[in-house]
Amino acid sequence: MNGLDKKITVGFSLAFVGLILLFAGLFMTNFVRNSYYFDNSSENIGNKVSVNYTRKGEYDTVIVYDNVYQGVKIKNKSDITNLIIEDSEVQKVNCPSEIKSIEDEIIKKYGITAVNLCEIDPNFARELGNVIGKIYQDYPSARGYLSNLTIANSGGDISENTIAAFQGAFPFATSNSRSSYPWAIKTLLILNSKYFLNPDRLQLNANKNAATGWFPKGTTKYSTVAHELGHYLAFIATLKHYGLDSITLIDNKNVDKYYTMIKNHNNSTYAYEILTKAYKKYQQEGGNLNFDAWRATISKYAIAKDNSGNYIYHETIAEAFHDVYLNGDLAEVASQYIVQVLKSELEVKS
Repeated sequence: MNGLDKKITVGFSLAFVGLILLFAGLFMTNFVRNSYYFDNSSENIGNKVSVNYTRKGEYDTVIVYDNVYQGVKIKNKSDITNLIIEDSEVQKVNCPSEIKSIEDEIIKKYGITAVNLCEIDPNFARELGNVIGKIYQDYPSARGYLSNLTIANSGGDISENTIAAFQGAFPFATSNSRSSYPWAIKTLLILNSKYFLNPDRLQLNANKNAATGWFPKGTTKYSTVAHELGHYLAFIATLKHYGLDSITLIDNKNVDKYYTMIKNHNNSTYAYEILTKAYKKYQQEGGNLNFDAWRATISKYAIAKDNSGNYIYHETIAEAFHDVYLNGDLAEVASQYIVQVLKSELEVKS
């Protein structure tokens, strides 16, 4: 993949615009992006297509996470991996060598395709890596699905109030073939620079929201990443549930399964199924809270609603995972039941 800079285009072809509109119609907010502190309700997929290396302020980053490519030579997953790596590497020019070393270590240890942490404090970056390492140790099947761990500026898709976001399916590139197949898809864990370049602000926010019950008890500036990794694990379980081993490369062989998965995910079908399995176990063992009150024991965010007033069941799962990550056997009973079911869906031995 040579001449990457020439692949970044502002003018979309009609075919690519059609693809973007197709994605926009199929991806609802909960699938494309699950954000922690607020879940944004709007989508604007692939609208930023040029690299900007200029920082706007003290807590902004030079990193651009959402470049989109068209007309790229894609034959297999290896081509997509190379493009993701190249897109990441060209943005490391002005990043400190110590951070680059930490990024390389995270990539090597945890099988993440590309890591862009650039201006983050090195000690903070190492601790974030440790959070990921602990989860990968407990959930070995999680390796190999996350393509990007990246810092990003707020604005556009990342609101000022978003601490971090998991984006399961970002349309990254289309092929130069007549049909545009295959499509290249990225799976990202995004850290808002407004918080992650200002750890004191992030810790104060974590303290405040844990104290009010909005987040689980004991939330720290590091554990907010665990919430997004809860979304990530649920995403992997979703792939398995709908018979997809990967969505890195989408072509006419797997696109039907892909659409089916997205449709059901948008309706919270599978997330609700996980929760109801856990709730039935709770009832069978003598629990008497109703379903919503049971979920609410985890945190207020666990019963968050979208702008239409519908529960975001994916957030219940992520908050349950966050709670168990933080508090272990002292986590809320609801969290423990939900994580048990999530483990069984991922075929993880307790």
